Amino acid sequence: MQQIYLLKSRFADTPILEGLSIHETNHHVIILLATVSSVHRIRLPHPQSYVSRASSIFSDLTFQTLKDHHNLHLLNNSVSGNVGGSGEGLPHTAGTHLVSSSNESSASGCGDAIFILGLAGGALMVVRMTDLPYSVHTHAIKNASLMNRLFTGFVPGMFR
Repeated sequence: MQQIYLLKSRFADTPILEGLSIHETNHHVIILLATVSSVHRIRLPHPQSYVSRASSIFSDLTFQTLKDHHNLHLLNNSVSGNVGGSGEGLPHTAGTHLVSSSNESSASGCGDAIFILGLAGGALMVVRMTDLPYSVHTHAIKNASLMNRLFTGFVPGMFR
């Protein structure tokens, strides 16, 4: 008889956005997910390389590993809530992708995690979590047209 394992995780007060993705490398299974206030890269051992007696790759997953700075990046409210001072709001949708790295052959490297978060005002926030050495880069992409700047800056200021 086949055993069925259930994993239940809850992110309190921060809804998970659509765009969750699961990627497989030679040594890892990587889960990329975004919430309205954070992005997560959860790196789990590949089932074929898992030599422990535990019967699940989730057996080593703890609250501490989820909160580790290599697996989590908190979005700065001044960036996500107010991109470039234009009041773009919180993310409402996300896309995730894993870019293979040249270190993929090693057991520690798994690639760069890319998160693209859609903000309510039409801007995009791009978050890149890199491996070896670990770092996070955040960029805002927004419409820079003259008409957009006119109607979001100059015209509302006339009516104050």
